[in-house]
Amino acid sequence: MIFFDGFIDSYFSHDFNHPAKNERLYTTQAVRQNEPNINLAHLGARYDDSKFRGRFALQAGNSVVANTLYEPNPDLGFIQEAYAGIKVSETAWIDAGIYLGHIGMESWISKNNFTYTRSLLLDYVPYYSTGVRYINDLSTDTHVEFHLMQGWQNISETNSAKSFGLQYKKKFHFITLTYNNYFGDEKVIPGQKNRFRTYHNFIGEMSVRDNLKIQGSADLGTQAQQNNTGTDTWHALALSFQYILDPKNFIAWRVERYIDPNQANVLTNSPNGFRALSASINYDYNPTNNISWRTEFKSYQSRDPIFPTSNGTNKMGALVVSSIAASF
Repeated sequence: MIFFDGFIDSYFSHDFNHPAKNERLYTTQAVRQNEPNINLAHLGARYDDSKFRGRFALQAGNSVVANTLYEPNPDLGFIQEAYAGIKVSETAWIDAGIYLGHIGMESWISKNNFTYTRSLLLDYVPYYSTGVRYINDLSTDTHVEFHLMQGWQNISETNSAKSFGLQYKKKFHFITLTYNNYFGDEKVIPGQKNRFRTYHNFIGEMSVRDNLKIQGSADLGTQAQQNNTGTDTWHALALSFQYILDPKNFIAWRVERYIDPNQANVLTNSPNGFRALSASINYDYNPTNNISWRTEFKSYQSRDPIFPTSNGTNKMGALVVSSIAASF
């Protein structure tokens, strides 16, 4: 059978640093400020039967443009997913094509997350992959995936090397633990040579009560240095809480820290690299199952003045953003 899906996420944000040209950096979400805009809109068609499946979806919006800055062919970024799959056993599938990435505790689709904006961890891991994946639900509480990918968030080929990834998810009574990884020899930011990279992503999700959910993520990345035989490392932590007031009203909080002193993953051209703290609080009102109104206040701080202002840069900043999203 064929199913259609659509989503539109409109927003208005205000960054208290008043960045020049209304453009915010170090994020793919709420990139534009002081102007109404579309963060993400997509329209897709999905085919499902007992032996075959697939999805084709096109997307547009500020987040798409920001997320494909390093894509060799940015126009391909307007393809959200384009894959086909075949069932190879009672519990296993093999898919090939372009599909959403497997790393991270938050989704590319804002309505699926505790807070409207994404954590720094998610903005700097692949939101999409091109390759082949094997997915198997070994049991009702154990899920595994194996990925052979083109590289670190790129659709176009950049070299002859291929990358590998794994997901292992285990559900317990009220806790779900997930481990994701990535291994590959790919350049990540312009001007880099190909450098072998590893990434490890640990996620814990817990329902304390029916109305309180907790998510936590701890990430560690390594990459061979550009000009010598050493290795650069970076790490990040994030913790989120969602409190359900009633079926239509939700409150969420998030705190996080990202440390990339050698700029292996986040380029700042500053003495101490990317060392950032962030905290946010989010309120959701969902009048229906497919419409949501979300408002978030977010503050952030860096060791170096890297956040743009109207006439320079600042170590600190704050953002308030409000979004109305609809899906079908």
